[in-house]
Amino acid sequence: MLSKIIRVMLIAAMLIGLTVLWSKSGEWRDAAREHAFRPDPKLVAKSPSVISAMEITNLEGKASKLPGTGRYRLINYWATWCGPCLMEMPLIDQFAQSQTGNTDVMVIGIALDEAAEVKDYLKQNPLKYPQFLEIADKNDSSTQFGNHDGIIPFSVLIGPDGRLLKQKSGDFTDIEEIKAFAKPPKT
Repeated sequence: MLSKIIRVMLIAAMLIGLTVLWSKSGEWRDAAREHAFRPDPKLVAKSPSVISAMEITNLEGKASKLPGTGRYRLINYWATWCGPCLMEMPLIDQFAQSQTGNTDVMVIGIALDEAAEVKDYLKQNPLKYPQFLEIADKNDSSTQFGNHDGIIPFSVLIGPDGRLLKQKSGDFTDIEEIKAFAKPPKT
């Protein structure tokens, strides 16, 4: 009889604990989501030097400076073998085409892929925003911007002063999500 009472009390305690966990899960999820978009403070402090020193390879294989100095820049890392990357690219292209003025956000694509594959893909699927190449490794620029897990697509928003403002692992699912991500923070 005593063991039956203990079992009932244990089950009741577990149910209470699960109820508390369930009620807090929304808060934890929101906190995790907010943290996911907050850049590492060490990266924010270093980012102007990372951006100003950043040389990237253009599609012709020549080193060049990242364009758009003094503007907000949305940099999107992708690869031809990445399904979610290819799914979001028309949305990013649509957003890029809507950014026509010098004060608007400049969109830049960086393919972590082989040059031949990228050129072939872009020949069949032209994009209106500039594309660059980089070899994916532990020291590529996406890693310098906080992509330590090597997840693509990976996007960052860089401020006019070169500071890393936002980062996002995973794909954008609609144009409104891109607009919200690319919206400069209020100062």
